Amino acid sequence: DSMEYKMLEVGNIPLFRINTANGLEVLVKDESQNPFGTFKDRKSRDVAEHAKAAGIDYVMAITSGNYGFSLSNFLSDLGINTILFVPYGIDRRVLELLEQKATVIPVDLEEQELTTEKLEAIAGRTLNLAGSKVINATTFYDDAYLDIFREIKGELDKRGKEPDYVVLPCGSGELFAAALRYYHLSDTKII
Repeated sequence: DSMEYKMLEVGNIPLFRINTANGLEVLVKDESQNPFGTFKDRKSRDVAEHAKAAGIDYVMAITSGNYGFSLSNFLSDLGINTILFVPYGIDRRVLELLEQKATVIPVDLEEQELTTEKLEAIAGRTLNLAGSKVINATTFYDDAYLDIFREIKGELDKRGKEPDYVVLPCGSGELFAAALRYYHLSDTKII
């Protein structure tokens, strides 16, 4: 089944070396090689597996793009509905991509704290959720990102090395938090 195949392909991405003019060894883990082009595929896969096992009908999440795209693709392969809450004014191209596999609801993310109950109420204006099993996966499974650092460690252990620095993309607090948790007792610095 296509879902199992995609799940097998998430992660386990090897490091590759970038040659630098000053001789520094720079290794890169290119998470865009995951099925939907983002490290967030790791979390999405775990959410999808949980939703399938728990008999969930709708999975909700607040997103500005990558997580929603990844999550809705994994869930649609399982026949599970996705409700995505996006900020007002989101780029039209991103909105169109998200709308292909999810119900997308623009909201003001600054106006109020969007608890699960509030999200369900907002979604209920658009969808009939009565009798449905609904979960909020906005902050589910952020530990899925720890595997990125475990994989880095595994490859570096084979070379007898420890990273001096780990550089992360901007805009992903969950990935940064996972890196801080993973490296908190080491000399590795997070940028």
